[in-house]
Amino acid sequence: MIKLSIITINFNNAIGLQKTIESVISQMYQEYEFIIIDGDSQDSSKHVLQTFDDRITWWVSEPDNGIYDAMNKGIQQSKGDYLLFLNSGDYLYDGEVLEKIFTQKCEADVIYGDIDWEENGVRSRRAFPDTLSFGYFVWDALPHQASFIKRKVFDEMGLYSENYGISGDWAFFTLAICKYNCSYQHVSAPVAVCNRDGISCQPESWNDIVQNKQKLMKKEFPLIYTEYKALQSNADELKGLRASRWVTLFSFLGLIKK
Repeated sequence: MIKLSIITINFNNAIGLQKTIESVISQMYQEYEFIIIDGDSQDSSKHVLQTFDDRITWWVSEPDNGIYDAMNKGIQQSKGDYLLFLNSGDYLYDGEVLEKIFTQKCEADVIYGDIDWEENGVRSRRAFPDTLSFGYFVWDALPHQASFIKRKVFDEMGLYSENYGISGDWAFFTLAICKYNCSYQHVSAPVAVCNRDGISCQPESWNDIVQNKQKLMKKEFPLIYTEYKALQSNADELKGLRASRWVTLFSFLGLIKK
């Protein structure tokens, strides 16, 4: 059977960490290793880790240099054929998720499912497309919480870059799919439940995200960088238009579809 490495990073989020751990150890599918990287938390996270020590394959609590440094530590410790990054606070959709994924034929370099956003106790489904394109990555990304990545992809591409701030996973997926032509497969089912209080979901982070995207595109895709900026501008304009009061009114009246 395919062995999976589940990697969780955590920093001062004991409640979220316990929720994540409980969702993993309750899985019907047991062919996984569970690795947790804690950034020397000063809350009760270490107590949580010690409580579940016998259900965790390997864990460490020590200072790190941020999200992707911690995730890279997890990669270096992993031995699975596929890797899943389920950070503290996020949790698997139900106890049968992994069983449903890994009892199917798994060959693609990246297998990704859908997620449920959770905010103030309310969930909303986020479905991802079956077909990916360069245009898709102009303004969107794949959910690392619901993406199973073959270990060989990291062996060939290297670890997550720490040069793109909080957009490191977006940069990795963009290069994997658009530059290195990695194969992918969409599973049309929810894999994880994610909290919307993450740093990348905050409005104050949006400008950094745009800057990081431009930085990668200019470096890795210089011949289409001008077109990329135009696509990004059009996407931002379209988002603004969709959010306008006129479009909302016309949509309510049934005159247009958003």
